Parts: sequence; C-alpha cells; structure tokens
Amino acid sequence: SGGGGAAGGSGVASTSSCSGGYAPRLGGGGDPLPAARCGPWPFSCPGEDSTLSQRARLRQAAALHRCVATAYARGAALHLLGRVASLHVAHLDSSSAFSLSGFGEPEDVLALAKLALRGTGSTPLAPLADSAEAAAGHSVLSSLVSDEALHAAVPAFASFGQRLGDEAVAGLALLATGVREVETTHPACTDFVRALHCPGASLVSLAFDARSQLARGARLALYADAACTQQLLCCEGDGLLCSEGLWVRADRVWLHYTAPHNSERAWGFKLRATPVGWRARSQAAALALPHASPLDLLSLLAERRPAELLRPSVLANLLRYLRSGGAPCKERVCHVLLRVLPHATLRDVDFDWARFGSLEAIVEWHEELYERQRVPPLLPAGSQAMLDLLVDLRERLRAEGLPLWEAALPYLDEIAELSSLSKWLLLPPGSGAEPPPPSLRHAARASGVDGAAGAARAEVARALAAWEPRLDEELVRYVDSQHGSAHGGGAGGGGGGG
Repeated sequence: SGGGGAAGGSGVASTSSCSGGYAPRLGGGGDPLPAARCGPWPFSCPGEDSTLSQRARLRQAAALHRCVATAYARGAALHLLGRVASLHVAHLDSSSAFSLSGFGEPEDVLALAKLALRGTGSTPLAPLADSAEAAAGHSVLSSLVSDEALHAAVPAFASFGQRLGDEAVAGLALLATGVREVETTHPACTDFVRALHCPGASLVSLAFDARSQLARGARLALYADAACTQQLLCCEGDGLLCSEGLWVRADRVWLHYTAPHNSERAWGFKLRATPVGWRARSQAAALALPHASPLDLLSLLAERRPAELLRPSVLANLLRYLRSGGAPCKERVCHVLLRVLPHATLRDVDFDWARFGSLEAIVEWHEELYERQRVPPLLPAGSQAMLDLLVDLRERLRAEGLPLWEAALPYLDEIAELSSLSKWLLLPPGSGAEPPPPSLRHAARASGVDGAAGAARAEVARALAAWEPRLDEELVRYVDSQHGSAHGGGAGGGGGGG
C-alpha cells in the first residue's frame, strides 16, 4: 500500500492492484482526493450512517474490490478446470510445463466449487442454470468425476464420485433437519403470537399446507420482528393462498393469528419454513457446510456415476430423506433413483430393497386424507413420485427373480400392470417391442372364473396365450356395439354375438 499522511493515503494503492485493473483509482500516494469526492458518498444505502469518515469509506471500497477480484479469480479457475480436453493436450505437450500429476487435490476443487456456488446466492431449491458461475462449478465437477484419464494420472480423483455422493447426502440431511413448522389447532380456535425459527439459516422459504383455511373474520400476519411492526404478509379470511410461497432473508419470522369466531369450523393453517441458505461468518465456516445444491449433485451422479448412488449407505440415507416428514423436493430424489434403477443389477447391491416398502404408508396416508376432504384424486408430487418408484422397483425385482415385499397398498400390482401397459403404448410405432404379458388374475376375475382354481387359471392362460392382434379389432367392435345397445335401444344386437 502507498504511504502518506493525507486522507486516503493508507491502503488505497493496493485497491487498484488487487482488483487487477478493474477498480477505478480512488487516490493514493499522499495525494488529496478531489473536492467533488469529499461530499456525501454517492453509493450509500437507505439508512446508512452518512457520518462515516472518508478513510472508512475507502476501506469499505477496498474490501469490496478485493471481493470482486476474488470472484473473478475463482471464475477464471473454474473456466480453466472446465476445459478438460485442453488440460489433456497440455499434459501430452512436451513443451508445456503442465502435468496432470500436479493437478491438485479433490478437496481443493470441491472447495472452489462450493465457494463459487455460495457467492452466487444459489439455493437447494433453485436450479443451477440460473447462475453462470454456479453452472460452471457444476460443469467442472461433472467433467472431473467422469474423466478416466485424470483418475489414472491422479489416483485421488478416482474416488471423487464417492466424495460427491457423501457431500450430497450431508446436504440432504441438513436440508431435512432444518425444516420447522407452526400450526393452529384443527379446527382453529385459538389466538396466538408465535415465532417460527430455523437456527443458522440466512434465507427461508415459507409455504402453507394445502389444507389451510381461515375462518371468516380471521387474520394472519407475518412479521420480521418480535414487536410485530415490520409486516411481511397479511391474510384475512379467504385471502389465504396456499399455492403462494414467500422467501424471507432471515432465520425467523413471527406469526400473529386472531380469530374472533370459527362457526364454520375452518381447518386453520399450517406453515412450513424450509432453510434454503445458511449463514456463515467466514470462509472456513462456509467450507464446513455441505454443498449448497445436494439435489443437483444427485442428478450429476445419476448421469455420470450411477454406481455411487447404489452404495448401501447412500441408499439408506436417501430412503431416510424420503421418509422425513418435512423434507422438501422428495420428487427430485425419487426421479434420481428412477434414473438409476434401469442400469443397476439389484442382486449385486448389498441392500434390503424391502425397506422401500415403508414408503407405502406415506402414499396411503395422503390417499386417505384426500378422500376425507373430497378433493380430486391427485396425490402430491412427492407421494406420486414415491408410488412410481415403488412400482418400478417391484418390476425390477420381479425381472431379476428377487423376492418382493408384501405390498400394503391393495392396488400396487394393478398400478404396475397399467404402468407397463402405458409405457408400451407410448413407444413409437414400429419399435418392435412386445406388449406386456396380460394379468391372469384380472382375466380370471373378469371372466367370472374362480381364480383360486388351478384348472380354471390354466384355461384362462391358454386363452390369453392364443390371443392374436386381429382379435383386438373384434373386441373394440364388440365394446362399441354393447355401448350402442345400452344407449340406443338394441342397435348393436348383432355385435353381442360377435
């Protein structure tokens, strides 16, 4: 830094040098600043103390420029690491001083990607494509985890996929355990002021339960302070929109609920706070936190290293996340597992697949809940994805001749049959794929034959085995004729004989 006893002489010259020429020169070397720059700070924020000394303002500027320079340096490093093909060319070039053996440690690369991701403000619930820097860090991890030549030259990177899997699991655990909820009695009948606190969070996502309903005259307000003076949201009566979400840059909010009466016995509300950002006071604290986008890490491994997701410890933690009541984005975890299962040999995985049967209780609970409320029979995204996962998993177990767990859902086998039929119908024409085998149980039940009788089931099996595609047209004509006769007064009498 330059010397000098005049204002701005300390630490100003270093500002321009550390920022690599990107920062405007603010003075230095003992030269006094122009009089025009001695007035109020032009970039002050509302509520900022305007009495700060000029030296303090210059120190603030120097700190900001250092942060910008660091961000540029991290971006440049990620850009170089992402050009894996160029790195291999430089490694093979005898005139180049670069060698893959001096590439560095996997932990350093992961730390760089985590810091770049944290600097963009990305969250576990937002896609990485929203940030160029975060996408660059993700691209680097994707390239390094699948580069076999790098793994041969630097053996430490051979287990990089396993390290990313552990990082993703740790991020999911932090995400699931940080969820907090506040709810009224059901039906709601009590006034209260209560805090909803997610310790350690810097940003929380607030979402109402789909059953939430306020009584006429009821009022629910969210505040940013305990004195309830800084209002964030206010809902009255029918104004509560459960589909709307709210993000708050704080670790807690205060809820003030009042309801003078509830003659219609409205359900009340349930508010869930999900941390989507974590507070870190230093770089060391930021690096101690798991990767900020564990769901994106899972997608990366499903595409590049699916075997890492089939490790027993990872499967157990993913199942624990799906069974966690408040965990968000369960459908994304299910979709990752659905991408991995078709490429796996389940008998080679040292895991008790019957443990996934515990997810049936979650699906069944949602179905009973929706049935009591008389809402459309459409499960939440998480439960629907769990049901798809259970169906696919049972199909894979059946295909490999492995034992199936006893299904608690009475219709699980029927859903599996419809699923396989739907997949076959969605195939492009001329694909040559065989239709799924028909269900003997359903055929026997539809024909009025006792399914328990072995001879009757064998007869049904022979009839289905002899089925020919031309009979499909006959069947369609028969159904049309029966439908016409039921609504048109016997117009299809001849069709019944067909």
